[in-house]
Amino acid sequence: MLNFSKDNLNDEDKTRLTDKSNFEVLLSVIRDKNSAVAKSRMSVFMLLSLIFPTYEVKLFEDRFGLIQNDTEIGSLNNGNFETFK
Repeated sequence: MLNFSKDNLNDEDKTRLTDKSNFEVLLSVIRDKNSAVAKSRMSVFMLLSLIFPTYEVKLFEDRFGLIQNDTEIGSLNNGNFETFK
């Protein structure tokens, strides 16, 4: 899921999402309350917790925050997502 790319979508969806980054689409999926994506949402948080074991991973409006001692130490966001992948 963290290797998400719009290129894997069908042509109709790709056309509708041309103005959105891969990270923005991922955040939309993560925020979706549909139970069908609950497993994907949980998988993303589990993977981030494994990659960053000393941080609490918290979803914000525009990023995944890496929290330690109630302080945001870093984040995964639209500006660094493609490099992170």
